[in-house]
Amino acid sequence: MVAHTYLAVLEPSAEGVRVSFPDVPDCLSSGVDAADAIARAEQALALHLDAIARQGQPAPQPRSLSELAAVQPHPRPGSGVLWVRLGAPPPDASGVLHLPDEVLTVVDHVGADLGLSRAGVVALAMRSLMQGRVRCLVA
Repeated sequence: MVAHTYLAVLEPSAEGVRVSFPDVPDCLSSGVDAADAIARAEQALALHLDAIARQGQPAPQPRSLSELAAVQPHPRPGSGVLWVRLGAPPPDASGVLHLPDEVLTVVDHVGADLGLSRAGVVALAMRSLMQGRVRCLVA
């Protein structure tokens, strides 16, 4: 499988959290909270792209962050974004992040309070740090 990375937009909804993919508009998902929505979105995207491939169609070409920022409407309050990567990671990519034990202890406490994994807390912190720095995509 060719690796693709798509932007996912998370928005609050009456049922919890709704996820859409600007580059794959027919692929939608939702969950009761952010962690559930992200897990379901990854699965929905994989199934959607697999169905496209079985029909002999190419996967939609992901746009760059700057291309998406130029056309993506301003997100609603409480919205967020993340990148969803499907396929093999590039050889130079690493999923390991080394943090001091005292930082991990704080991350674990925050995660327990919010119902998030360590990765979820780090992603939330990164989105917060990027707020206002990435035009129109990070709420």
